Amino acid sequence: MHIPSNRFIALMGNIAAGKSTLADCLATLIRCIVFHEPVGEVKPLLDAFYANEPDSATQLQLAFLTARTKILDAIRNTLPTHTVIMDRTIYEDMLFTIAQVLSGRISRPWWDVYKTLFTVLVSFMPQPDVIVYLQTRPGVCLERYHSRGRDGETLGLDYLEFLDVLYSVLAERLPPDRLCVVPYDELNPISCSDDLTKVLCLIEAHCTRYPNPTAIVIDPEELLVACREKAERTK
Repeated sequence: MHIPSNRFIALMGNIAAGKSTLADCLATLIRCIVFHEPVGEVKPLLDAFYANEPDSATQLQLAFLTARTKILDAIRNTLPTHTVIMDRTIYEDMLFTIAQVLSGRISRPWWDVYKTLFTVLVSFMPQPDVIVYLQTRPGVCLERYHSRGRDGETLGLDYLEFLDVLYSVLAERLPPDRLCVVPYDELNPISCSDDLTKVLCLIEAHCTRYPNPTAIVIDPEELLVACREKAERTK
């Protein structure tokens, strides 16, 4: 198995889908640098968000966007010499922000600020050569979420199901030649090496088939409208 050198691989998926675990497992098979989600950097704001403190959703999403941008800048400087794996994409940051707009925790004026900032920042950032979408049922995510036991986090199935709907909208808007969908309910790369090999083979095949993928262009406002419409249809 061989991933072409100097590739930018991003992992996408719902909360507790298994992105961080897979990133670390892949790093044991291929020579790469892993950039994990900056949870520690935003921990105080994350705690405030789970405690439902006023304005915490807005503060958290702006902090995640800032932290993710710094990671992407580091990735840009790393790519000339290394293959990179990123745990969660900046497009998911926008998706989580949309979730908070739809739930009423982020106001329309702050959404306008966010989408303008997002559009400017992503125009300067490198795009993943392949986005590996770990397609995992909300119930499975909830089981994995409880098993990891992070202090201060409280999460329900309803929220994971809501996010799952939004993820399907985002996936539809990513270029097919950049999106590698992996059904991930039954896979466990830690306990089964065959599962890890299976995922790596899918990534390798995708990178080989699409050496020059289409640019990712997503309009934040259009994505918000599409998410709202699909969420309303699935209530």
